[in-house]
Amino acid sequence: MSGGLKVTAADLRIGDVCVCENLTWEVLPGERWAILGRNGVGKSTLLHALAGLRPLNAGSVALQGRELANWPRRLLAQRLGVLFQQSESAFPATVLETALAGRHPHLGLWAWEGQEDYALARRALEAVGLAAMESRDARTLSGGERRRLEIAAVLTQNPPWLLLDEPANHLDLRYQIRILEQLSGCVDESRSGGLAMVLHDVNLALRVCNRFLLLFGDGQWRAGDAAATLSAQTLSQLYDHPMQAIATPGGPLYHPQ
Repeated sequence: MSGGLKVTAADLRIGDVCVCENLTWEVLPGERWAILGRNGVGKSTLLHALAGLRPLNAGSVALQGRELANWPRRLLAQRLGVLFQQSESAFPATVLETALAGRHPHLGLWAWEGQEDYALARRALEAVGLAAMESRDARTLSGGERRRLEIAAVLTQNPPWLLLDEPANHLDLRYQIRILEQLSGCVDESRSGGLAMVLHDVNLALRVCNRFLLLFGDGQWRAGDAAATLSAQTLSQLYDHPMQAIATPGGPLYHPQ
């Protein structure tokens, strides 16, 4: 299969908020998109629509040329991984068992995880810094550790396409950089998929993403690379607060005035 995750002529509303109007946009293989905007403009709502978990008011979403509704759910879960903004587990499970949950779309009915599944889960735990905690009850983890475990489960799922809702949520600076670069590296290495992630920090987005989708909260949107989308003027409008660009050897950084 070829192609990417494609949105065509999409309208999406939540209450009185027009998330996007006539959005035509595609995540192509090798692309790492940041979805940026103020709180309440519907970034998470759009992500849910991209995952097929919420209907659009108009338009369509397709993965590799097939509309999401036409994908068998298990096969779609093998191709598309979703990290939600937050999740809670009420059931007792170890850290390793929780990471292994990411392998469920790849297992047949009544099948158990094999050595390869365990190896993927342990590599994912190593990547997020939780390898030493694999036997610990996941319910005893801190908020940041829990977030890293949720990311490990998505890495264990090992899909080529990723939708991530605030993956840096609850993470300290070290793990924000380490894990977002890890996720970006997965796209760079495979070149067979891509990712879109909701982020609040535009400078963090500049570090790990090569494309940007801006949602303004009134249906307007802008998409493209940094040169086409990011400027102090545009970001001031996006965040409804004056922003300034600071020149650095690696390119501009943006800060509130």
